[in-house]
Amino acid sequence: MNGSVRISGVAALLKASPILAVAAMGCPSSEVATSARVTVLSSETLDEFEGYIPIPPDSVLRLYKIYDRSRFYEEYGDEVDRSAILLDSLNQSLPPSRRIDTLSIEFAPDQFGTAVRTGRTICLSSGFYFVYNDFSVLRSILFHEHGHVRYEMLPGEKQSVVEEIWHSLGRAALLYVFVDGEYSGNAWFGGHPDESAEELFASAFNLFNNRPDELRATLRYVPSEYYGIVDSLRTVVRVDDLVLFE
Repeated sequence: MNGSVRISGVAALLKASPILAVAAMGCPSSEVATSARVTVLSSETLDEFEGYIPIPPDSVLRLYKIYDRSRFYEEYGDEVDRSAILLDSLNQSLPPSRRIDTLSIEFAPDQFGTAVRTGRTICLSSGFYFVYNDFSVLRSILFHEHGHVRYEMLPGEKQSVVEEIWHSLGRAALLYVFVDGEYSGNAWFGGHPDESAEELFASAFNLFNNRPDELRATLRYVPSEYYGIVDSLRTVVRVDDLVLFE
């Protein structure tokens, strides 16, 4: 792997990826607010999501008090570095202009659940690290966000194919099959393929390339008349030449 490292703030504590810059200061709120989709759980509304997080809401807030920037990187710096390495490997099959070059960790408690791409930056809530303590959750998030990059690279006719698939699966009430949060190694509130063809693509990219065995087991319960539609989606999102550096 080649390239220079751009590191700011306490991210200098990291053994950062040779290609990916890891920023510690978080994403500007204006960028987050105007992004395509941000899941935001404020301290006042965490109770509403109690069934979707593995620990009680009060414990989430307590962990945010414990893991300020310095303590976070002491404890989870290696996991952030591992995230950067995974993104680096996903980048290898992309043209340079499309590659993610910054992983920005968001530390504000009211941004718990944030996982969004803005330009060539992925903004990720620090809470994903210390609430889940499971790198497979981070892996799924990064695959999903990478799927958005892949969708934007599709020629217009391929995007139209995905749009048709999205409508077909919606009419068949089968979009639930591609909700990321229904699969292990995913945040339980992850994925919203019902919102748009692009969101379906991002979720399907994660599941077909990252959780293929589990997805295959779920697809056994899909009526056979829809196998053709599902296979058309698989053909569009599946990448056989991914070489991961993990």
